Amino acid sequence: EEATATPTALPEETPEPTPEPAVDAAEAGAVNAPVTLSIPDLDLEIPVEPMGWEPTTQAGQRTTRWVVPEEAVGWAVTSAGAGEAGNTVIAGHQARGA
Repeated sequence: EEATATPTALPEETPEPTPEPAVDAAEAGAVNAPVTLSIPDLDLEIPVEPMGWEPTTQAGQRTTRWVVPEEAVGWAVTSAGAGEAGNTVIAGHQARGA
């Protein structure tokens, strides 16, 4: 008995992932964006501003980096807003007296 060749379909190529655009904090307005971070035990009250990110390249790899406000705490616009369910992401560093 002679074997016959049966053609098989080649798998479709997997398309390259489409890079996500940078998130501009000014364009991603949230209904419940926090406006102030207050920690009374530290006598700290500081404004909160929306924080997005931008694409960048590090060591030849495409990645993103946060665009953190310089004079305020940054609130990640893709995280939960004030009083909303979920995690709220806030970033910043203390540079007073540096």
